[in-house]
Amino acid sequence: MSTADFDVLWNFSDPATTEQKFLALVPDLQTRPEALLELQTQLARTHSLRKQFEQAHQILDGLQAHLDQVSPRVKVRYLLERGRTWNSAGEREQASLCFQQAFELADQAGLQGFAADALHMLAISKPDQAISLNHQALDYIVASVDPAAKKWEGSLLNNLGWSYFADRRFEEALETFQKALQFREAQGQKEPIRIAWWCIARVLRELGHRDAALEIQLRLKAELEAAGSQDPYVDEELVLLK
Repeated sequence: MSTADFDVLWNFSDPATTEQKFLALVPDLQTRPEALLELQTQLARTHSLRKQFEQAHQILDGLQAHLDQVSPRVKVRYLLERGRTWNSAGEREQASLCFQQAFELADQAGLQGFAADALHMLAISKPDQAISLNHQALDYIVASVDPAAKKWEGSLLNNLGWSYFADRRFEEALETFQKALQFREAQGQKEPIRIAWWCIARVLRELGHRDAALEIQLRLKAELEAAGSQDPYVDEELVLLK
C-alpha cells in the first residue's frame, strides 16, 4: 500500500477506528521504513483528535531521531501533526511555529498540497490574523497547478467566511460562503454542500433575512430526514428562526 493509499483510510469523525486501520498496516510496512514513519504521523493525529495529546506527542517524539534521514514529505507531515497537536491543546504559539516551518519546507520541496494545509492551519492558529492568512492561502492555491493544493479552496473559503463573521463583516462573510458553496457544488459532495448552505443561512439570519434563512434550514431538515439523519445545528437554527 502506498502512503497516498493509506490516507484514504481516514475517517476524521471516527479517529479510533482509523487508528485500528492504520495499525493493521504496520506489519506490511516493516520493510518500508519511510512509509512506516509517515504512517506514525497519522497515528499521532488519531490521538490528537481525541485530545490524547500526551500520546500524540510521544509518537511524534519517537520520530524526531529519524528526521535527518527522511524525505521532506515525512518531515512536513511530522511538523503538521506536531503543530495540530499543540494547537488542539491550546498552545498556539508553538503550533504556529510548526505550521510556518511546514509551509516553508513543503513549498521548497514542491509539496504544494501540504503547503496549502500548513497555511490553512497557520490561519487557524493565529485567529487575530486569520483573515489575511486565509487570503494568503487562497492566493497560494490560485497560483498553484497542483490538484492537491486546489482541493483546499472549499475549506479555506469556509474558514475565511467565519473569520469575517467573527469580525462582524457579515456581507463579506455571505459572499465568501456563497463562493464556498460554488466550489462544493462543483465537487459534488453532499455533506460539504449541506454545510455550505447552513453557513449561508446562518449569515442571512444575522443580516435579518429570517425568511430566507428559514427556507434554507427547512430544506436542509427535509433532506436530512429523507436520508434518515439529523443535525443538531439545523434543529437549533430552526428553533431560533420560528
